[in-house]
Amino acid sequence: MNTENKLKEIAKFLPPLQIEHIKKQIKFYTEEISRLYSIVQSIPKIGKSKKKPKVYLHYFTGKNDYYIYEFDGDNTLFGKARLGGFPDETHCRKFSLSNLKSNQFIELRL
Repeated sequence: MNTENKLKEIAKFLPPLQIEHIKKQIKFYTEEISRLYSIVQSIPKIGKSKKKPKVYLHYFTGKNDYYIYEFDGDNTLFGKARLGGFPDETHCRKFSLSNLKSNQFIELRL
């Protein structure tokens, strides 16, 4: 699969501003796109990960971090949130991918 097709497959996980930037510099991000494509393909369905889940994706914004363990294949992610005001407290929960991406300051660590 070529880089443009891989980017189309992973675009649902990328915030809009990040997609824009990557499209403008697609040749520079070829390796990252391939790596992220492989990661996205391997995320387990919700409820199917092991007792000690693996972090597949890491979103961040300001002081907040979201570590993604599972994905339902549509719009629901499951993972851990560490919110800036409470760095020692983390909460495992479900997230809406569309709500997460709607924050204009959020980024997916590549």
